[in-house]
Amino acid sequence: MNTGVIVAGKPAQLGIVELRHSTSLTGARYVVGDPDRRDTIAASDQATVDVGLASRIRTVLSESAVYGVILVSALIIVTGQHSDTSWDTFLKVLGTVIVFWIAHVFAGVVSNLGMTIDGDKSFGALLLYAVRHSSGLLLGALIPLLIILLGAAGVIEDDTAVWAALWIDAALLGVIGYLAVARMTTKPWARAVGAIVTALLGVAIMVMKALIH
Repeated sequence: MNTGVIVAGKPAQLGIVELRHSTSLTGARYVVGDPDRRDTIAASDQATVDVGLASRIRTVLSESAVYGVILVSALIIVTGQHSDTSWDTFLKVLGTVIVFWIAHVFAGVVSNLGMTIDGDKSFGALLLYAVRHSSGLLLGALIPLLIILLGAAGVIEDDTAVWAALWIDAALLGVIGYLAVARMTTKPWARAVGAIVTALLGVAIMVMKALIH
């Protein structure tokens, strides 16, 4: 059940009431008082949004996300040599990614035993931290796996699905490189170089596939 929070202000301004939505469990919050506080509250809301956005960007740029993209590319090449259909490739790549993700979470828990997470030293907090820290691996593998799934469903040809997934991986690496450099500089040419350099890794993987095939 939602509850309200009443914030009192200056007596002469008690007639000013603002209703704003809150993302907390307390529901709506009613602010009574100085109208200047509305700007402060709006700034606070924007800061909360910025923090959430920054957290998502950190996930995209995490080492686990980069590792996930490269891992899927390598797995597509290896499993593609021993699979007759996209279903085989999809299931093998998905299973391997899940195993690597579990191993990544396990390593995160073991290597950080005893660490305090936001003032909490419980095992649950540590496990949640490890899961979040490793979520980039699943995120990096998601889009290429969806492309392979399109091939498995017969929407596109098997070979087309494989190559499309590899091109998507190269594009993802380019985006990651661009965003990573963007955190250091606002220069467009530097960001472009970062995107090109990281994307070339994906292209190199595709060249490897062509040579193996």
